[in-house]
Amino acid sequence: MHLAPAIKEFLRRYPQVEVELEASDRVVDLVEEGIDLAIRISDNPQPSMVARKIAPVRWVTCASPEYLQQHGAPQTPQDLSKHNCLRYQGLPAGKGHWRYRVGGREFMPSLSGNCRVNNSDTLLSLARLGMGIVVFPTYMVGPDLQKGTLCEVLADYAAFPDMALYAMYAPNRYLQPKVRAFIDFLLEYVGPEPAWDKGLNTTANADLKPAKARRKGSA
Repeated sequence: MHLAPAIKEFLRRYPQVEVELEASDRVVDLVEEGIDLAIRISDNPQPSMVARKIAPVRWVTCASPEYLQQHGAPQTPQDLSKHNCLRYQGLPAGKGHWRYRVGGREFMPSLSGNCRVNNSDTLLSLARLGMGIVVFPTYMVGPDLQKGTLCEVLADYAAFPDMALYAMYAPNRYLQPKVRAFIDFLLEYVGPEPAWDKGLNTTANADLKPAKARRKGSA
């Protein structure tokens, strides 16, 4: 959603450079596979890699107005056990839990739900159709929150706290000028506040009670 237009602008600025992009969910070995740079979302960057933080990644818990009107909104993460939670299928063991910061501590609530999907676009479509509650990063659901097709809930609890977007490369490899230029460009392109977080608010849905519909600052 966001890397493609960034690459377009980068290549317009540096027409002599060629980009070979591998879009994959797997964690690649940069040294073994001869890859200059990896763009990863993580809360714990590999200590063996150099990690340049590009932007914070804010996750939100959200559902459609129709779902909230019919089922109400969870007031605490513990309430999720009483709701239909739509979850991403196919993550490694231990990686599919929803995590929240509660009282300064990390908490993984018990979840229930009748649908798991291994495709983010399909999962998001199900949420828009009123099937249940999802957790997504704002870079994916920002337009939905702005239009009111989805409403944020549990806004007082940070979901997947401390996650960020990183540019990562091997420390023992010479950082080529083209790679350094791309990292610097990404920092400039994203800026101090990502475009997907600017102007985010759900105040238009404030009449949905007890759903909380206000914007929280980026983590």
